[in-house]
Amino acid sequence: MENLQLGVVTLGRLNVIMMFGMSLSFYLLVIAWEKGAKRVILPCLCILLVIGVQLYYPKMNAKAYVTFLDVGQGDSIVIELPYRRAVYVIDTGGIITFKQEEWMERRRKFDTGEDIVAEFLKGRGLRKVNALILSHGDLDHIGGVDGLLEKVRVERIVYGKLEHLEASEVEFLKGINAPTVFLEENISWKVGSSFFQTLNPDQAKESRNNRSLVLFVRIHGQSFLFTGDIDQGVEARLLGHYPELKVDYLKVAHHGSETSTSPIKSRGCFHFFRRK
Repeated sequence: MENLQLGVVTLGRLNVIMMFGMSLSFYLLVIAWEKGAKRVILPCLCILLVIGVQLYYPKMNAKAYVTFLDVGQGDSIVIELPYRRAVYVIDTGGIITFKQEEWMERRRKFDTGEDIVAEFLKGRGLRKVNALILSHGDLDHIGGVDGLLEKVRVERIVYGKLEHLEASEVEFLKGINAPTVFLEENISWKVGSSFFQTLNPDQAKESRNNRSLVLFVRIHGQSFLFTGDIDQGVEARLLGHYPELKVDYLKVAHHGSETSTSPIKSRGCFHFFRRK
């Protein structure tokens, strides 16, 4: 995070109205400058007004945004709560690399955290994330963490609390340059009217995929379930422990693998959906 530029204002992408207002203000500034320096005060005030509206409108916007980013083979989701009370990122994607000849290697390696997630956040006018929630330690979920931390300030990392972590997970977590919070199953919290609850992991010695942090979210009466890479066994356990669990939007587990979220094999996982 040492590379984060202090004093830089990130406006985000301007919509059509803001772009027109900014362009008109700069046009008036050029005209006023030609007529004398004293006339530039009003155009400058207009420019500052457009910047102010662009910066503070999200904090007055009651809408929430849940965005699934295309990071290739992997997951990355951005949650913006109403009035920008909090911004959460779930996973960062990651590129699985194989050993290559030196002449085949790129001078600058592509990084999903830096080149996709951070760029999206920048386009939304965001330079700070309240929590980066990592479902589990597979590279296609955490491979972009370092690149994201280079470009965006992250207040805390959230990871599943377990008695036994693999050596690679321990090494990865030790190398993260941000405070880390470990959450076990059935931890809940609220931000404004938005509700969050962890449904996994439990303390069973499962595979890394099945130790994924599963997160249930309710925003404005709409519910979401983010499942990481759990398989049918954990899905069945969730349905047994939370029989009334109904969600509007399901993040299909394990990228749609045949071992997860199958209407035939997982027997009833469509109960996750609330039909409208």
